[in-house]
Amino acid sequence: MRTFLKCFVLALSVMSAVAFSVQPSAAQPEESATGQDSEQDVEGADEGELPASLQRLFGESVPFPDPDTTGFNLYALAMHDAYANTTGGSSRGGGVIGNLYLSLTVDTEKANWWDNGKFVVEGIGVYGRMPSSVVRDYQFSSNIEAPDTIEPYQLYYEHTFFDERLSLLAGIHDFSLDFAVVDYGWNFIHSAFWTPSTMTQKWWSFYPATGLGSRAKLKLSEVAYLMAGVYDGNPTDQQRNRKIDWGLSKKDGAHSLVELGLAETREGVRPYKIALGGWYNSGEFDAADGGLMHANSGAHLVGQMMLAAVDESYDRGLGGFFQVAPADSTRNFNSWYFGAGLRYKGLLESRPNDTLGIAMGRAEISSTFRNANPGTDSFEGNVELTY
Repeated sequence: MRTFLKCFVLALSVMSAVAFSVQPSAAQPEESATGQDSEQDVEGADEGELPASLQRLFGESVPFPDPDTTGFNLYALAMHDAYANTTGGSSRGGGVIGNLYLSLTVDTEKANWWDNGKFVVEGIGVYGRMPSSVVRDYQFSSNIEAPDTIEPYQLYYEHTFFDERLSLLAGIHDFSLDFAVVDYGWNFIHSAFWTPSTMTQKWWSFYPATGLGSRAKLKLSEVAYLMAGVYDGNPTDQQRNRKIDWGLSKKDGAHSLVELGLAETREGVRPYKIALGGWYNSGEFDAADGGLMHANSGAHLVGQMMLAAVDESYDRGLGGFFQVAPADSTRNFNSWYFGAGLRYKGLLESRPNDTLGIAMGRAEISSTFRNANPGTDSFEGNVELTY
């Protein structure tokens, strides 16, 4: 039997970060025809892009702009979630969980190596008391929750072709940074608003236990894209999220994902996204009724849109998102997930990057699991108000 207890959790997320950009020794300043430094050298190097993993941790309240990159960028981040369970749950009390995060990105073109390439090397160190030990929730209240660990997180190479219309990535990679993503959900502390809980109920290749994989993304038009990925079907110990194994085997199987979507991200145009996708895992795993099964599958439909903007830059204003994600009810504990939320960025003129948001999520427990475990609740719900 599994009963979800009503509880009220207060959480505070505190982050500090530093970023460094290193100039390759081979790069030399250019002079214009007048003998002065070029405009680019005067103003700094080309603008780069923060790693997706760092953008997700900060949501839309990134404390510094995209870096002026010279090829090599090192980021160091310390993130701490302090929480207190005031009502319900398995016990009263609280604690702090922390994540020390290091990221090195290398733009091969700006490093004067070759064009259109990027290396990403990242590691994490997680420590502290996990909120789920107090709350006893299935959908983790903290999106950085993990057992105490120090380990590599991502190590991959990405290359673009045909004027960046095709992107290929290979290495150790977190699939949840690319699939079923709604950026507005990244503003929240609760993990389900990052990735639907039906997609993360087994320890597949996502934070903190990533595995070997590859991902391809093709731009079909200015807004349409098609994306597919194949990952190690079982990169870790499914019970304790340990013993990470970057080898491949027939027993582990493969975890495959596909997504077709429309995403408008151009400046001066109302941003929106809608994406439909699915996943299939060919490995062995414990099924919802306690038996051993082969193969598993699910799907997702996610979307977001700027609903009301302050001005035509569409940077500040009210935006909304939704998530719908079913999974095979005969094989999974969590058979459906529904999530939705609203966020307002720049509510105060003096603080244009602050966000205020509210979101709700509901994880349906499969009838197969409930029949095998009489007395189990039919769902777990969560509500978050964040600023």
